[in-house]
Amino acid sequence: MLKRLLVAFLAITTSMSAFAASSKSAEAIDEGMWLLMFIDRLNYDDMKDKGLKLTPEEIYSVNNASLKDAIVSFGGFCTAEVISSKGLLLTNHHCGYDAIQGVSTVENDYLTNGFWAKSHDEEFPIEGLHVNFLVEMGDVSEQVLGATTDEMSPEERAEKVGEAIAAAKKGLTEKFGEGYEISIKPFFDNNAYYYFVYQKFNDIRLVGTPPESIGKYGGDTDNWMWPRHTGDFSMFRIYSDKDGKPAQFAKENVPYQPKHHLPISLNGVKKNDYAMVLGYPGSTDRYLSSFGVAQGIEVFNPTFVDLRDVRLKSWKRFMDADPKVRLQYASKYASTANYWKYFIGQTKGLKRLNVLEKKQAEEAEFMNWVNASEDRKKLYANALSLIEEGYNAQEEAVKANLYFSQGLWAIETVKFAYQATAALEKMDEKEAIASLEESGKGFYKDFDKENDKALALVMLNKVYKDLKGSKYEAQFLSSIKTDSTDFPAYIDSLYATSIFSSEASFNNFLANYDKEALNADPVVELKNNVLGWYLSVVRPAMAGPNAKIAEGNRLYTKGRLEMNGGMSGQNTYYPNANFTMRLTYGQVLDYFPGDAMFYSYYTTDKGILQKEDPTNPEFILRPEMKKALVEKNFGKYADQNGDLRVCFITNNDITGGNSGSPVINGNGELIGLAFDGNWEAMSGDIAFEPELQRCINVDIRYVLFIIDQVYGAKNIIEELTFAKEKAPKGKPFEALMPTKY
Repeated sequence: MLKRLLVAFLAITTSMSAFAASSKSAEAIDEGMWLLMFIDRLNYDDMKDKGLKLTPEEIYSVNNASLKDAIVSFGGFCTAEVISSKGLLLTNHHCGYDAIQGVSTVENDYLTNGFWAKSHDEEFPIEGLHVNFLVEMGDVSEQVLGATTDEMSPEERAEKVGEAIAAAKKGLTEKFGEGYEISIKPFFDNNAYYYFVYQKFNDIRLVGTPPESIGKYGGDTDNWMWPRHTGDFSMFRIYSDKDGKPAQFAKENVPYQPKHHLPISLNGVKKNDYAMVLGYPGSTDRYLSSFGVAQGIEVFNPTFVDLRDVRLKSWKRFMDADPKVRLQYASKYASTANYWKYFIGQTKGLKRLNVLEKKQAEEAEFMNWVNASEDRKKLYANALSLIEEGYNAQEEAVKANLYFSQGLWAIETVKFAYQATAALEKMDEKEAIASLEESGKGFYKDFDKENDKALALVMLNKVYKDLKGSKYEAQFLSSIKTDSTDFPAYIDSLYATSIFSSEASFNNFLANYDKEALNADPVVELKNNVLGWYLSVVRPAMAGPNAKIAEGNRLYTKGRLEMNGGMSGQNTYYPNANFTMRLTYGQVLDYFPGDAMFYSYYTTDKGILQKEDPTNPEFILRPEMKKALVEKNFGKYADQNGDLRVCFITNNDITGGNSGSPVINGNGELIGLAFDGNWEAMSGDIAFEPELQRCINVDIRYVLFIIDQVYGAKNIIEELTFAKEKAPKGKPFEALMPTKY
């Protein structure tokens, strides 16, 4: 899955660098996560050559309805698209997983059985879920950087930049008024600044989801793999007040009428067809240095994988033993396993593609360029040495940071104790207790005491063992205030006496609130000590080195931009992903994953049946699904050969956060939705691999087959807009784009 990606980087030799990616041609590699406001001047001719029929104004406009108005940031971690005039949203099943699990119970298990609302009244409101529409973006680099000079210290520069951002944000807030959220973000390692204006909707309701056996078919086994047969989709709806404005949940709210929604094509795809993805990629680091790559391979990735492996194995024992615990921890397990597997693949990819050596070659080229000019030496001579010094100084701290974030902070009672004490510190007592009564319901609904107790014991043992002999050993033991040989007795006592160990004891505490009892609670004490260790020992050890790395990166990126054409590069090259809307375009393509191996660009219903295994929960087919497949009850969703296409792949450049993004053809019609990357290119967020990197998408025809033919949710089909050719019953696609608004 692509959800919540954490780190990434870039290569230069066989993989085209971001600085060279602007040299677009018919033969060019389809690398790049492009900001929509630069599409006209940067990419449009190449996009037309590959099959785009829209104008730049039809993709991004601030005056007229455009494609951007049908794309939303979903929950701050995924992407979704509006597919009807009634605010119907389509995103991935794994993006909606938390929401689906949250409204599921053992008696009404929508995660296992699926759910389809037959009317608006049956749609489930999802507490805490929101979507953001992008209204406008723009460049404020001059305003933000205008008061800075090359002679300033990093501290002076940061102060001036902060003041300028505050002033720019104030001006934008006054311009747009109430009801809009303004964000100003740095790009190109703080060498450019762009603003983004959003409209946020908070009343989001679950409309439909297939059973987990469809939405997660293949489970962890198939995660990040191709060929794929996963129906990774779910459906929600945006509600607004009667005037179409954002509003908190209320029964009188109405389905939102969007400025634009995506029409659907049932014509399918063929090899080399144009395909573009619009969405919110979360994080890449393609300007990363060789020192960062080395730390990822040798320190960060293996430590991260090791700690998550411990967590997954501990949870799995209890999930396999109890259906209730399986449901409680299903979403947590899936999210944790996602990046456990991702970082295993990333490390393999970085080594296989020799990314470290390629980065070192880039840096040697850069230093040759710097040393050829006295003026350049003054500006950039220390860039790489600052980066190297920073990484060398923080190696042990990086491990300790992970022992905290992926180890000790994974203990659920400890983390919830932090949330509870923080609420009581920030709010007045009455307000905090009311808030905690609500948050407690959500926490304990998906909490199992024995499961968390076992994890606490294994994590304390793990962290102590790994820190033994390091400079952090004494501080860690001091923080938990117990002898290392007595962890079992310590954990037994902690869970036997803490107010956080059960919902009943927590509610009893809230009903008889006693601040002294809270402060004396053993879980609160453990939380305080562990957090104190992190804040007083680990984080300070990261701060100085991180500051050096940041300043070195700023100079290195600025110098590389200058080396490749000057600071006009901010309008020529794509910046790293940072969860702002991007467009990536390319083609439907097959690939050769290895010697004597070939993968077609699509999968069919045959593969679902071939993978079926009634003994493996990841490959189970429910009777209604198997019946439809065996009888080939595909209706209008079959291809020209009578087969049902399930998934297809493109060479679109995507990353975490793109989950749920629409895959759109040259006419602006929806043909699928992105949900994964392929195993052979797991290093892609660091080094784009043109021959191997593929975006895995569920075919929109498979989505509609499940909704229509398998589960009979005709009400959903009837509110969609279809391209004229091969359209089932429903609203026909009359015009390419809507009128002005």
